[in-house]
Amino acid sequence: MSSLQPLTEISQQLTGWVKNARVVLTCRVNVWEANAGALENFKTYRLLNFEYPQQVQEFIGRWFHNKDADKGEKLWQELDKPERQRIQDLVKNPLRLALLCSTWQGSDKGLPETKAGLYQQFVEEVYKWKENRFPTTEQQQEELKAALGRLAKRAIDQETSRFRLTHKLVHKELGDPKQEGSSFRLALKLGWLNEVGLAAESATNDFKRFDNCYQVIWKCAQSMAYPAFYQAWHQQEKVKNGE
Repeated sequence: MSSLQPLTEISQQLTGWVKNARVVLTCRVNVWEANAGALENFKTYRLLNFEYPQQVQEFIGRWFHNKDADKGEKLWQELDKPERQRIQDLVKNPLRLALLCSTWQGSDKGLPETKAGLYQQFVEEVYKWKENRFPTTEQQQEELKAALGRLAKRAIDQETSRFRLTHKLVHKELGDPKQEGSSFRLALKLGWLNEVGLAAESATNDFKRFDNCYQVIWKCAQSMAYPAFYQAWHQQEKVKNGE
C-alpha cells in the first residue's frame, strides 16, 4: 500500500458487510504506533525477539526448507561461530533474521565481519524487497543515501533526541514530502523514515528512523574512511559523541 497512513486507510475500507469478516493484518511496530487507534476493535499482538540459538536455528531451517537446505545449514554453521556474537544478537529480531536469510539465499559473499557490513547488506536487500511497489534507480538510492547521511549527522549532533526528528529538520534536508520525487517522500515510502506523532512543544509531526543502527551507518558513511568507520563501529561511545 502506497499510503503514508496505511492502517487508517484500511480501517476506512472495512465498512459494510466487510466489517464482519475475519481479518488478519501484520505490520511493523512503527507503522502501528504511527496509526494508534486506527483499528481499535482489533485484538493486537506484538512479535517478540527470537531466542538464540533454538528459535533462530528453527527459523533458518524453515526458511530454506524445500529451497536449499544445504545452504541454510551453511548459514547456521557460519552464524553459530563464537566470533559472530554481535550478529547473533542482531538477528534475534525476526525482521533482521528474515533479511539475513534473504541476502544469504541470493549471494555467495558469506557473512560480513561487522555489524556495519551486515546493515549495508540489509539496506540493499530492502531496496530489492520494495522494487515492485516502489522502484528506485541507483541514482535515487545514492541521492537518498547522501541526504539521509546529512540528516543523520545533524540529528546525532543535536542536543535533543537523536532518533526523533522534527518535521522542520527533515524538510530542510530532504525537501517537501508532498512533492513527488523529493527525498523526503521517497524515504517515507521506503520506510527509512516513519511518522510517530506530534511533538508536544510545537504540535508538528515528528519522524523516527527505521532503526537506530542505520542512523549511525549513514553518518559514518558520509564522514569516515573505512578504517575509522570500522573502529567507531566497535566503540559506540565515539559515534555517539559525533567523533
